[in-house]
Amino acid sequence: MTQDTLFDAPPIQAAGPKPRRTVVHPYHWTDAAGWRATAQHRCPHCRAHILTGLDQDQCAIQATATATPLTPLGEALHQLADIPTYTLTRHSNRGTKLTRRRAENIAQQPAGSPRIDVLPAHRCNPPPMPPEAFTAPTVAPPASLTAPRNSPPPF
Repeated sequence: MTQDTLFDAPPIQAAGPKPRRTVVHPYHWTDAAGWRATAQHRCPHCRAHILTGLDQDQCAIQATATATPLTPLGEALHQLADIPTYTLTRHSNRGTKLTRRRAENIAQQPAGSPRIDVLPAHRCNPPPMPPEAFTAPTVAPPASLTAPRNSPPPF
């Protein structure tokens, strides 16, 4: 026993799997592979050197950081002033990215540690900080991953 169709339209065929494609972020904050790289700019208001990018891999917001690394004292003062800080991570073939620092990051990898650059969020008129809070006027270039031939072992 079969039931008559309710409409005269032919039955809908099930569609096959859709082809997978990569989508570029509408504001170009990520590349086609999903890498969230930073871009170097000047602040339109105060003309300071800043880095902009997404702060996490998922549920990210736009982060704007001043390109001046902090010392542990500087990071503590910025946290007390309620200014977020970011870790600048370098990758050899993809550039740099910003990651928001949380309590566990600050405890395990303090600012000023080898290969850890901590940057404050950009504010055009930041609260005054002592000069000991900052390490250098610009972000240091990445350290070489290979040691010179005649250097002592690192252990």
